Amino acid sequence: PHIIQALSGGEKTMTAIAFIFAILEYEESPFYIMDEIDAALDKSNSKKLSELLKDYADENQFIVISHNEITVRHAERAYGVTMQDGVTKMRSVELEA
Repeated sequence: PHIIQALSGGEKTMTAIAFIFAILEYEESPFYIMDEIDAALDKSNSKKLSELLKDYADENQFIVISHNEITVRHAERAYGVTMQDGVTKMRSVELEA
């Protein structure tokens, strides 16, 4: 039980990601929402996660909230949300593969 506490934040995240994708292989869901799943990942693991999401995106829909440039660059479409003068603005950008 104490072994998980010895893991770094990135290692815990990679373990959780492996668990999520193991469940996905067992039984799919209509879509997946991942909120800053890459926050604790280094550049190398962020790229691996992005490639994994891209591989599964042909048959699954992922909504990923991220501030990670690597993850955003690998997305099909990105939405930016900003606030100016108390007004929230959203912008959509279709990214090239």
